[in-house]
Amino acid sequence: MGGRLALAASLVLAGCTATPEPTTTTGGPAPTSAPTTTTSPPVTTLTDPAEVVFTNAQIITMDPENSTAEALAVDGDRIRAVGDRSTIDQFVGDETRVFDLQGLTVLPGLVDAHSHFFESGDPSIQDQEILSNGITTTAELHVTPELLETIRGYAGSGELRVRTSVYLVHTDSCGNRQGDWWKEHPPTREPGEMLRIGGIKVFADGGSCNVPAVSFTYPNGSSGDLYFTVDEMEAILREIEAEGHQAAVHALGDRALATVLDAMERVMAGGPNPLRHRIDHNAVVPPELYGRHQEAGVVALLSGAFRTCFLTQADSSYLYRTPEEYVGWEWPWRQLLDSNPETVFAWHADYPALPATLGENLAGFVTRVEGDCQPLSEMAAGTVTVEEAIEMMTLGSAYALDRDEEVGSLEPGKYADLVVLNQNPMNLDPQELGGTEALMTVVGGNVEFCRQGQELLCEVDPGYEQGLEGLTVTASSSRDEHVPERALDGSIQGESFWSSGTDPPGWIQVDFDEPATLLGLRFTVFQNPESDTLHVLKLRIEGEWVEVERFETFTATGDVLGWLPDGPVADVEGFRMTTLQSLSWPEWYEIEILR
Repeated sequence: MGGRLALAASLVLAGCTATPEPTTTTGGPAPTSAPTTTTSPPVTTLTDPAEVVFTNAQIITMDPENSTAEALAVDGDRIRAVGDRSTIDQFVGDETRVFDLQGLTVLPGLVDAHSHFFESGDPSIQDQEILSNGITTTAELHVTPELLETIRGYAGSGELRVRTSVYLVHTDSCGNRQGDWWKEHPPTREPGEMLRIGGIKVFADGGSCNVPAVSFTYPNGSSGDLYFTVDEMEAILREIEAEGHQAAVHALGDRALATVLDAMERVMAGGPNPLRHRIDHNAVVPPELYGRHQEAGVVALLSGAFRTCFLTQADSSYLYRTPEEYVGWEWPWRQLLDSNPETVFAWHADYPALPATLGENLAGFVTRVEGDCQPLSEMAAGTVTVEEAIEMMTLGSAYALDRDEEVGSLEPGKYADLVVLNQNPMNLDPQELGGTEALMTVVGGNVEFCRQGQELLCEVDPGYEQGLEGLTVTASSSRDEHVPERALDGSIQGESFWSSGTDPPGWIQVDFDEPATLLGLRFTVFQNPESDTLHVLKLRIEGEWVEVERFETFTATGDVLGWLPDGPVADVEGFRMTTLQSLSWPEWYEIEILR
């Protein structure tokens, strides 16, 4: 991907152990002056502990200066420092909250530059579709006066948990002008604001209402619905620009796209695009329009979740399906990126028209495979690389929302918006990208989403039970007063622990008075000396013992070993934890049960 957002692809290799240069703690954007021949010395002493540290991770920063890291420190809602573990360890104090990410991959929080999440009027959509897919900044692209007040209500009550830019309607989806109401709401540009008046939405053609305007003929003889001429579109753009707003123009068909590009080119007149006027969708693009985005000087938004099944298997009776001879014009992202190297390309999920699913969008960009539907060769020619897709989904979209100084990369001074993934997309077979999902989503340093089963990772207390009610506890052996009941007395302090009093193997067992449904177990280690250990957890279900987890790791007193299944496990009659290897006698401070 070219232009001001270009990254060296060779640097963006998660899992790389290269150590970034230590960063300062002052934050803020990088200086624009010419570099000097001296460099700042590394931080060697801790002067002020950070509030939060995320460590032991493969961090893809999207910062072209330091593309990978292992840890980052956060103060308030901003990133203080990014670097290797030893550098960031210097920011850990007694009160620092430390998230050990266990080698998982971290990306900047995804930025969705165009969706319709809030039109349903249900703020819980944030958990269901936004935060659960690693999106920390979004844009609502069809905002009426009524919806604006609804979203303002969410923000005022603290219910708005993702950074949201709203785009006020100039026309509705059928091309009807909606008056001048939007002029009463000037754009806002307060850094870090959760609610931003981002710009004005204009429809150039059909798609939501009516039909995309194309240069070919659909099976019913129509060529779609174009709402404005070039002159009319130019006048609309100039009116929006005069109010200091960014224009976001919907253009699906190639006839609409050509019209908008011509109008944009007139408005920009070969100069810069300071308001970052943009064209959204860019869905049908013939070869003669390749390169026009750069000539016009606009920002271009692209979808990721490709409609392979629709284009290859749709019922031929559908009137507005692209004829087979033009299917190569549908979403030719590779050709657009290559022919417009200085253009900023951004991602939009366009939910609910298309899915916001993280893995589905990555896979769509990179493979064009949708379920069991394989792309035709013309479709496969439009794919992009994983690096390019991630850049569009982070920095590119942040630029499209004029928030690239705040979010889109993990750099000192930017907001601590990040997503922890279940797998590293950089190291995957492309066919496995669809399985990528968010385990934890962080906005401004706060955990706003934690996938079920990842409570230990997120340090979220899911409500574990302590105490002996309804339980029977036994053990392979016990030492003095350190009886097995001590491991379930609800106390993690002093002498309240179970000890076998013998070398491994040794076990402790909990039986339920009646079968239970288990959601998880948590074992707090008591151990002297610390060492490599091996523990085996088994459940008894319908009288049979089933091994469900092996914990083979280095442990010390106070460590926690957690078992969290993918879903509830029913009919559990009891469980047993057996220590097979340890330099210490088998011992536990406390066992907690989630059911």
